[in-house]
Amino acid sequence: MRLIPIFCLLFLLAACRPPNSSASSSTPPEGVQVQVEVGDNPMTGNLPVSVFILQNNEGVSGATVEVTANMTHAGMEPVIVTAKENEAGLYVADPFVIEMPGDTVVTTDVTLSDGTKFSVDKAFTVSMTP
Repeated sequence: MRLIPIFCLLFLLAACRPPNSSASSSTPPEGVQVQVEVGDNPMTGNLPVSVFILQNNEGVSGATVEVTANMTHAGMEPVIVTAKENEAGLYVADPFVIEMPGDTVVTTDVTLSDGTKFSVDKAFTVSMTP
Protein backbone atom coordinates (compact mmCIF):
# COMPACT_ATOMS: atom_id res chain seq x y z
CA MET A 1 0.00 0.00 0.00
CA ARG A 2 2.90 2.37 0.64
CA LEU A 3 3.98 1.99 -3.00
CA ILE A 4 0.83 3.60 -4.39
CA PRO A 5 1.84 7.19 -3.41
CA ILE A 6 5.31 6.58 -4.88
CA PHE A 7 3.84 5.39 -8.20
CA CYS A 8 1.49 8.40 -8.27
CA LEU A 9 4.41 10.77 -7.69
CA LEU A 10 6.48 9.12 -10.45
CA PHE A 11 3.53 9.35 -12.84
CA LEU A 12 3.05 13.05 -12.11
CA LEU A 13 6.75 13.77 -12.56
CA ALA A 14 6.82 11.99 -15.91
CA ALA A 15 3.64 13.74 -17.07
CA CYS A 16 4.96 17.20 -16.15
CA ARG A 17 8.22 17.06 -18.08
CA PRO A 18 8.68 19.66 -20.83
CA PRO A 19 7.98 18.62 -24.44
CA ASN A 20 10.85 17.21 -26.44
CA SER A 21 12.47 19.22 -29.22
CA SER A 22 10.58 17.33 -31.95
CA ALA A 23 7.20 18.44 -30.62
CA SER A 24 4.78 20.02 -33.05
CA SER A 25 4.15 23.72 -33.24
CA SER A 26 0.66 25.05 -33.78
CA THR A 27 1.91 27.51 -36.38
CA PRO A 28 4.07 27.09 -39.48
CA PRO A 29 7.72 28.16 -39.14
CA GLU A 30 8.82 31.52 -40.47
CA GLY A 31 8.78 31.64 -44.28
CA VAL A 32 6.26 28.78 -44.62
CA GLN A 33 2.73 29.50 -45.81
CA VAL A 34 -0.06 26.92 -45.70
CA GLN A 35 -3.50 27.18 -47.26
CA VAL A 36 -6.18 24.52 -46.72
CA GLU A 37 -9.09 24.44 -49.19
CA VAL A 38 -12.33 22.45 -48.95
CA GLY A 39 -14.29 24.10 -51.75
CA ASP A 40 -16.84 26.91 -51.75
CA ASN A 41 -19.84 24.93 -50.50
CA PRO A 42 -18.71 21.84 -48.54
CA MET A 43 -21.34 19.08 -48.56
CA THR A 44 -21.59 15.58 -47.12
CA GLY A 45 -19.97 12.83 -49.15
CA ASN A 46 -16.53 12.94 -50.71
CA LEU A 47 -14.98 16.32 -49.92
CA PRO A 48 -11.42 16.39 -51.26
CA VAL A 49 -9.13 18.63 -49.19
CA SER A 50 -6.29 20.49 -50.94
CA VAL A 51 -3.31 21.68 -48.91
CA PHE A 52 -0.90 24.17 -50.46
CA ILE A 53 2.51 24.49 -48.77
CA LEU A 54 4.96 27.18 -49.83
CA GLN A 55 8.34 28.00 -48.34
CA ASN A 56 9.77 31.34 -49.44
CA ASN A 57 7.15 31.35 -52.24
CA GLU A 58 8.31 27.97 -53.64
CA GLY A 59 6.23 24.77 -53.54
CA VAL A 60 7.40 22.38 -50.82
CA SER A 61 8.07 18.76 -51.84
CA GLY A 62 8.58 15.71 -49.67
CA ALA A 63 6.32 16.74 -46.78
CA THR A 64 4.04 14.33 -44.94
CA VAL A 65 0.55 15.77 -44.63
CA GLU A 66 -2.21 14.19 -42.52
CA VAL A 67 -5.68 15.73 -42.64
CA THR A 68 -8.17 15.10 -39.81
CA ALA A 69 -11.79 16.28 -39.72
CA ASN A 70 -13.61 16.53 -36.39
CA MET A 71 -17.09 17.86 -35.78
CA THR A 72 -17.35 20.57 -33.14
CA HIS A 73 -19.92 18.39 -31.31
CA ALA A 74 -20.25 14.69 -30.64
CA GLY A 75 -21.69 12.49 -33.34
CA MET A 76 -19.10 11.64 -35.98
CA GLU A 77 -15.90 9.68 -35.76
CA PRO A 78 -12.87 11.66 -36.97
CA VAL A 79 -11.99 11.32 -40.65
CA ILE A 80 -8.21 10.87 -41.03
CA VAL A 81 -6.49 10.76 -44.44
CA THR A 82 -2.86 11.06 -45.46
CA ALA A 83 -2.72 13.52 -48.34
CA LYS A 84 -0.78 12.63 -51.47
CA GLU A 85 1.63 15.03 -53.13
CA ASN A 86 0.24 15.90 -56.59
CA GLU A 87 2.97 18.41 -57.43
CA ALA A 88 5.48 20.53 -55.53
CA GLY A 89 3.49 22.33 -52.86
CA LEU A 90 0.10 20.69 -53.55
CA TYR A 91 -1.12 17.83 -51.35
CA VAL A 92 -4.61 16.34 -51.77
CA ALA A 93 -6.59 14.19 -49.32
CA ASP A 94 -8.97 12.27 -51.58
CA PRO A 95 -11.17 10.40 -50.90
CA PHE A 96 -12.12 12.41 -47.80
CA VAL A 97 -15.66 11.35 -46.90
CA ILE A 98 -17.67 13.36 -44.38
CA GLU A 99 -20.99 11.67 -43.63
CA MET A 100 -22.68 14.18 -41.31
CA PRO A 101 -23.54 17.85 -41.83
CA GLY A 102 -22.49 20.38 -39.23
CA ASP A 103 -19.67 22.55 -37.97
CA THR A 104 -16.34 20.86 -38.66
CA VAL A 105 -12.69 21.59 -37.99
CA VAL A 106 -9.99 20.21 -40.26
CA THR A 107 -6.60 19.89 -38.61
CA THR A 108 -3.72 19.53 -41.04
CA ASP A 109 -0.58 18.04 -39.47
CA VAL A 110 2.51 18.71 -41.56
CA THR A 111 5.99 17.23 -41.25
CA LEU A 112 8.47 18.87 -43.58
CA SER A 113 11.30 16.82 -45.08
CA ASP A 114 13.72 18.32 -42.50
CA GLY A 115 11.55 16.97 -39.64
CA THR A 116 9.89 20.28 -38.74
CA LYS A 117 6.31 19.63 -37.53
CA PHE A 118 3.35 21.98 -37.26
CA SER A 119 -0.41 21.99 -37.64
CA VAL A 120 -3.03 24.28 -39.16
CA ASP A 121 -6.76 24.34 -38.34
CA LYS A 122 -9.59 25.38 -40.66
CA ALA A 123 -13.19 25.62 -39.47
CA PHE A 124 -16.16 25.39 -41.84
CA THR A 125 -19.73 24.13 -42.02
CA VAL A 126 -20.68 21.02 -43.99
CA SER A 127 -24.16 21.06 -45.56
CA MET A 128 -26.32 18.04 -46.34
CA THR A 129 -26.00 16.88 -49.95
CA PRO A 130 -29.43 17.42 -51.62
